[in-house]
Amino acid sequence: MVHSRNSLPDGAAIVVVDIMKIKDGMFQEDWDVTEGALTEAESKSKRPMFGDKFPAVSFTQSKLSSLW
Repeated sequence: MVHSRNSLPDGAAIVVVDIMKIKDGMFQEDWDVTEGALTEAESKSKRPMFGDKFPAVSFTQSKLSSLW
């Protein structure tokens, strides 16, 4: 399982979890889970979803969100 945060050119960000199934040393399956990272204003806990910084732009307001 790999977690990552990908910043988009407009300041929004996406959080990704990549889950891989490996059997006997061979790659079998892959699942991806993605979610737009919240800004500080959107966060109920006032903590970033990933890392120590909030994205500058809400993913829901990003012009690039429709491409993801």
